[in-house]
Amino acid sequence: MAVRAGDILEAVLDANDAWFAQGHARAEAAGAWFVHDERFPDVYDANHARRLRDDEVDPPAFVAALEERYAHCRHRSVRLDPRNRAGALEAQLLLRGYATEQSLLMAREGEPRGRAAAARIAPISSDAEWGHYARLKGGEFAARKVPVSGAHWAAYVRSKCPPIRFFLASLDGVPVGFFSEFTSGRVTCLEDLYVDPAARGRGVATALVAHCEAQGRAQGAVACFLSARADDTPKEMYARMGFRAIGVTRNLLRSG
Repeated sequence: MAVRAGDILEAVLDANDAWFAQGHARAEAAGAWFVHDERFPDVYDANHARRLRDDEVDPPAFVAALEERYAHCRHRSVRLDPRNRAGALEAQLLLRGYATEQSLLMAREGEPRGRAAAARIAPISSDAEWGHYARLKGGEFAARKVPVSGAHWAAYVRSKCPPIRFFLASLDGVPVGFFSEFTSGRVTCLEDLYVDPAARGRGVATALVAHCEAQGRAQGAVACFLSARADDTPKEMYARMGFRAIGVTRNLLRSG
């Protein structure tokens, strides 16, 4: 039986919060979570505010806490989700020059659609395997002009393992892609999907999604979800796989 979007959304939001907080310090102040990690000052995902409680947020106090908590960062990042209504805080941040990035939360129950490649998929555990991940991530970042090295990002995501698990896909013995899985209660969070451009169109992404979903189902999850930027094309691929949009998240960002 399908799970209605309204029934599963709260579980999805809780699991999403847990994924991004995992491996980092978390302080609760000014009506929000402040996720922070001085080891990774240039990684937005490791240093941001989220889980804002609208009825407890005082905009001036929140902005002051934001500046104090992230003094070690050049950026400021505030993550809003379907629990947050647009209000005075968001208006103040936009007035201060923050940009808005929107993403779709997309969820699915049941078996994946699409043709999966006959790829070998295995957990990433050894230093050599993490080296393959770092190389692939570095290629992704270079193409997107993201000023973070693959090795630095690999250190960041390794800080989340376990309970988050990363998987490497290989074709003919050559690593070509990766994905991660984190199961929390009824839902599985899927994050950080990438396939090398030379291997695309062969079903590697579908194989990674199917494998990580199966890992979640084995732990009792009834649905899985992922996030896709609203202004990018992967959302269309996920829709073809059977994912449906259940909510929108907003990242209010000021980069240094």
